[in-house]
Parts: sequence; structure tokens; C-alpha cells
Amino acid sequence: MKTQVEDQTGVRMSALESEIERQRDEITNLRREVRRLKNDVKQLERELEKRLPIVTFLDYVEDYFAPERNEDARVVKEVLHDLYEHPSEEERGRLREMGHKPMPLPGITVNGPLNDVHHNEYV
Repeated sequence: MKTQVEDQTGVRMSALESEIERQRDEITNLRREVRRLKNDVKQLERELEKRLPIVTFLDYVEDYFAPERNEDARVVKEVLHDLYEHPSEEERGRLREMGHKPMPLPGITVNGPLNDVHHNEYV
């Protein structure tokens, strides 16, 4: 016949064995999740390799879109925001400026010499 201490020890051992088994299952599930996440990361890296860096688009718009095309630049800006969710601080600043090129001021046309002071009694 078992003593009360032996019964309590048996109950504790059974509880510990159950806990160990539960933790083993959890470790197995976590390892499976880590493998899945690693595969997801590899797939994302492959997709990103296919994509041009955001800087390529920023350079192109800044260099080739005249102020008259500010509206087009804003459309490109929105597309870039959708495609590249985590731009760097510098890229974010360049995106903010995209589509806001100032229009050139109208030029002044002078017909004739600027320094001609003939027939001017006030000079």
C-alpha cells in the first residue's frame, strides 16, 4: 500500500510529465513557425530582388519631370507609397517633396540696350 507522500509524489510527477510534454509540443510548434517565417522571409527577399530600389524612381522623377508635370509626379508618389511601405528618412523626405517643384518665373524681355541713356536729362 502506498503512503500519502508517495501518492503526492506520484501526482506531482504526473503533473510534471504532462507539463514537459506540453512544453515539448510548444517547442515543436515554435520550430515549425520559425521555419515557416524563414521561408516567408526568403520569398519576400526574392520578390524584392525583382523590384528596383525606390531611389531609382525618385531620381527619375526629380530629374525628368518638369514643374508642369507636378500632377503626374504626385501620382507616381502615391504609387511609390503603396509599393514601398518602409522608406528611409531620406527617401521619405524626397517623397514629401515630389510633385511640388516650383514653377519658373516668367522672364523679362527687354528690346533694346539696357544702358542707353541718350536723350535723358535726368541721368
